[in-house]
Amino acid sequence: MTGFDIRIVERTLQFKQPAGTSRGVLHEKPSFFVVAQDVEEDGRIGIGECSLIPGLSPESAPRAKMELKKLAASGTLDPKAMSLQYPAVRFAAETALIDLLNEGDRTLFPGPFTEGKPVPINGLIWMGDTESMVAQAADLLERGFDTLKLKVGALDFEKERECLQAIRAIAPADKVTLRLDAKGGG
Repeated sequence: MTGFDIRIVERTLQFKQPAGTSRGVLHEKPSFFVVAQDVEEDGRIGIGECSLIPGLSPESAPRAKMELKKLAASGTLDPKAMSLQYPAVRFAAETALIDLLNEGDRTLFPGPFTEGKPVPINGLIWMGDTESMVAQAADLLERGFDTLKLKVGALDFEKERECLQAIRAIAPADKVTLRLDAKGGG
């Protein structure tokens, strides 16, 4: 689709607490917002986010910024014209387009969540030492989560095993599901 006035808004988001990943600890992350206004129709606005996680996203912040500038200059949100090489950039363009197609009301996919109904999700435990990970698990359990997800593969195997045992001690298998994410581990 063409005929859009596209601008890019850049923001650095600050984590409320350090976020441990398999590639290190994050304190902030770059984000870019594609703001597309339909100048040929009714002037409505669609917004899409290009969210990057340094060290994990395929595109770097400078590369994403360059590709987003090209997108803005093109005046088009046609996904077929975009490279699959930069998935966060493409996602931003696609979600801005979907937002426009949905009347610019920021509802990309209507459903229970957008209707204010509860949607079950897992509680995420950020990487850290055993004490901090067990404390996170306890907090999530106290808040009502019955599924906990944690990253594994970045720490020493024995330390991770001890950490899992400590979490399992407060999160019995008959009541709590543990999901282990090893895809980023070495």
